[in-house]
Amino acid sequence: MLKEKELKKEKEYLNKTLDIIKSKLDNLKIDISNYDERLNEFRHYVWVDCKALMTSDDIDRQFEFSALLREQKEKEYNLDSKVIKKRKLVKSYDSPYFGKIVFNDEDIYIGSSQINKDLDIVVYDWRAPISSMFYDFGLGKGQYIVNDNRTISGNISQKRQFVIEKSKLVSAIENEQIIEDELLQEILSRETTDKMTNIINTIQKEQNQVIRNLKDKIVITEGVAGSGKTEIALHRIAYLLYHKEEYNSGNILIFSPNNTFTDYISNVLPELSEENVLCTTLSIFAKSYINQDIETYSEFLDRVHNNKIEIDEFSSDIKERLDIFINDYISKITFTNGIALNNKKYSKNELTELLNKYEKLNIMEKLNRISEYLVGNAHIKRKYLKSIRNKLITILNKSINSQDVYNKFLQENNKKPIDNFVRYEHITPYLYTIFSLNDYPESGGIKHIVIDEAQDYSLFQIYLLKKIFIGSSFTILGDINQNLNPYLNYKSLKDYSKEFTKSSYYKLDKAYRSTKNIMDYASKILNISINCFRHNGNEIIERKIDNNIKTTIIKDVKSFNDKRAAIVTSSREESEYLYNLLKEELNVSSPIMDTNNTNIIILPVYIAKGLEFDSVIVYDSNTFSKRLLYVAVTRAQNNLIIYK
Repeated sequence: MLKEKELKKEKEYLNKTLDIIKSKLDNLKIDISNYDERLNEFRHYVWVDCKALMTSDDIDRQFEFSALLREQKEKEYNLDSKVIKKRKLVKSYDSPYFGKIVFNDEDIYIGSSQINKDLDIVVYDWRAPISSMFYDFGLGKGQYIVNDNRTISGNISQKRQFVIEKSKLVSAIENEQIIEDELLQEILSRETTDKMTNIINTIQKEQNQVIRNLKDKIVITEGVAGSGKTEIALHRIAYLLYHKEEYNSGNILIFSPNNTFTDYISNVLPELSEENVLCTTLSIFAKSYINQDIETYSEFLDRVHNNKIEIDEFSSDIKERLDIFINDYISKITFTNGIALNNKKYSKNELTELLNKYEKLNIMEKLNRISEYLVGNAHIKRKYLKSIRNKLITILNKSINSQDVYNKFLQENNKKPIDNFVRYEHITPYLYTIFSLNDYPESGGIKHIVIDEAQDYSLFQIYLLKKIFIGSSFTILGDINQNLNPYLNYKSLKDYSKEFTKSSYYKLDKAYRSTKNIMDYASKILNISINCFRHNGNEIIERKIDNNIKTTIIKDVKSFNDKRAAIVTSSREESEYLYNLLKEELNVSSPIMDTNNTNIIILPVYIAKGLEFDSVIVYDSNTFSKRLLYVAVTRAQNNLIIYK
């Protein structure tokens, strides 16, 4: 702690900051109330006084009503902006800042969002260029880069870390290093919650480099379990939103492993004073282009790890084989009949010649071009373009239906055809077939893609996403050691860089989540070396499964003292069994069985991946592969019990 005189000064600064925030909040509350009242009056004017404009046959009056709707929408947007600003101020009032440096004799306080008094900055946003020195430097020489790429150098003469909760200064630490070890150890050992939280007060230098990289469009980060990859991804999103005007919450898309994980990370961006961005899984995303039901990645893993299945849809040559097949298939398409339009006849040979003329186009674009030609040549109205194209499709010698074409490919490879249910391994080659026949879809305005748990993606999947979101920037994060897809085998995420012309690659080798005892246990499973930041912690407990397993589990769970814990299984079937076994005795929940949210969660390792818990029970470890066991073990923060 600081000396009494210095502590008094810090408390005075905190009170001054709180007064500024309170004044802003009071004024904003009045502003929101008045604005809301005026907006309601305007809505009444639009929908009551001007309602007749909406149903008018007069085009000018309809335009007038449309203009009123646009004005209403703009006013509603302005109100939403004020409400978001209020939410940020309320959060800041609870904890306005967490750090301070004195740079060139100027006090720089750093928090989750900027606080001004007139033209003076009282607290700097953690994403501001000057704030980077808090993460990158100890006492002595420091520097930061401003937006015009100028480097500002100087001297850091003081560095402090604060814990402020409910507007009270809980602790203040003088810190000569980058991040104070004692405080970080204390924060990392705290009990976990059902939602991921932000790490702006403990970001490490190597994490900060990834978060603040603005020069590279493609950023690939590989890190051991517990190195903070997902936290980095979310803080990087917040950083990009702060610095790049073209980015907003509606044009950034996260690919996450499952919906449980999506819910788990949903608090971080709001904590960082940003709105949540778009989030999906590969299976859900594929539903936009595939009409059939689609297997999720978790269902796929449960299926392949519990059955001996031969799958080659993840082989390195799958794209090449598909290209050869599709090109050959399309090259042999001809017309079986001619067509007559507006007293003009076009023979099947003429139509086939037109088809071959556009050899570099996909088949659907070829038919569109032919339809355009026929409409112009036969002097037919353009509104008939689609019906002419549909007629042309019916007189082809082969089906160009995507499912038919893909099934033909499967048939030639002695595989069962897909029907109304598309298994996970078929998603990518099936999508590729669809896009090869019909062209790639528009990106929907998406400007940045985040792929978390990227080790579970094949190079073909990465290629496909790059083609769909052409021109978008990417943040790709993962850990090869946590790859659960048995049909993928990469030495490093660096392999993904071959799908992009230029990318940066970061390696994070320090684990922050779990105690050293847990990480030592995990490293022995895969015979790897892991640099662990945390102290030893509690000893690992190993038990044998016997006839008293129910009683044993209940006893172990109660020893966790209501802290957030998980019972991790190797399969869905085992999770269901344990859930039914324990639900009458313990307040348990499971994402595969119910929608409840309790402190004790029972789930398969495939869904647990990416999550963290204060305590973990690994049930029947003998049924886990080495990688499954590694993932299960590294979900534990402080306590680990292994049942064998």
